[in-house]
Amino acid sequence: MSAFSVVAFPDNQHALSCANDGLIVLFNAIDGKILRSFMRYWQGPVFDLALLSDGLRFVSGSGELRDMAAHWVRR
Repeated sequence: MSAFSVVAFPDNQHALSCANDGLIVLFNAIDGKILRSFMRYWQGPVFDLALLSDGLRFVSGSGELRDMAAHWVRR
């Protein structure tokens, strides 16, 4: 499956990706190991991700305003 969006953390060791299955994945950017996954509470793809400046939270969006969500990341 292809990712719609990938965002790297400032440490250059972690990244998030999202795809059309609605799953957001936190992974080790060095070895590709999945560290955590975030399931959405609604159906449909996740098209975009943005990491907030604190490096602990991110937002995701699916194209509809009601489908935007914020998440805490614990690496």
